[in-house]
Amino acid sequence: MNEIRDLIIGIDIGKEYTQICYYDRKAEEARSLSMKVGASQYEAPGCLCYRAEHDDYCVGLEAEYFAREKGGIMIGNIYDICQSEEKPQVAGEEKDPAELMAYFLKGILKFLGIQDIVKNTKCLCLTSPELTGVQVRNYQKACSLAGFPAEKYMLMDYGESFYYYALGQKRETWNRSVGWYAFTEEDVMFRKLTINGSVRPFLVKMEKPVNTHLPPEDEIRDMEFCRFVTKTLGKELFSSVQITGDGFDQHWAQQSVKLLCHQGRKVFYGNNLFAKGACIAGKDRLEDKKLKGYRFLSDSLVTTDVGIDMRVMGLLLIIR
Repeated sequence: MNEIRDLIIGIDIGKEYTQICYYDRKAEEARSLSMKVGASQYEAPGCLCYRAEHDDYCVGLEAEYFAREKGGIMIGNIYDICQSEEKPQVAGEEKDPAELMAYFLKGILKFLGIQDIVKNTKCLCLTSPELTGVQVRNYQKACSLAGFPAEKYMLMDYGESFYYYALGQKRETWNRSVGWYAFTEEDVMFRKLTINGSVRPFLVKMEKPVNTHLPPEDEIRDMEFCRFVTKTLGKELFSSVQITGDGFDQHWAQQSVKLLCHQGRKVFYGNNLFAKGACIAGKDRLEDKKLKGYRFLSDSLVTTDVGIDMRVMGLLLIIR
């Protein structure tokens, strides 16, 4: 990476994998970092391992190696650990989940190769599939333990990361609704991002998810996904469709890809969307402010939209 100061960093703390990216100011885009030296491997297991002989912690692929080959103590998946207030046992000693999360953050941030990472970071944004109250407390405390003051970090769920990623692209990819298909090996979830342009600021939200099971056989899987696409997209105009998850493969999705691309819809596939979305969020909130006229109604942070209709000098104003 070519950035050494005023870093804007996005980290995806997923249920199984973790990713990290930074904002490349020369290229003016968020870039993913490989989690393995000399390879293009952008996902790493979200696990943490304690090395007793060194009295330290390692993360990801290194954690798996030391637990498997060198007698390290595998503590587990950091996402699961932060879902609870229960204190895991590490070498006979209870450890607070936030303390373990702080070790995990320090380990992930080493991939940037920057000295004094806290001093040289302008914004660290963490994103996860969802944010419970327990998770938020653990993440906040972990960031503090890792040395980040409150003004240098932010938290968001995947829905909000998706919002920043989608609206961080060219306008023609989001001037109408945006669809999101999230795959696992067994099923697929669909959510729709919509923008209400009749109020100010514009209100953006992710609609409730819709799920369906997908059989393992390629031809039947393709047929069932086609049916699901027809059901979820219908005749509505979508600017673009985003696809995430390892359960999707163009090898079996022959007819469904054609259906997705119908009516000129732009279709994108990738698993680095959320880390990049978190990174774009930091850039927009602290510097660009391109989305200052938009408000995202997050499932994790906003439960109600309150507005007041007023008439001032004969003009109708809607205040939110």
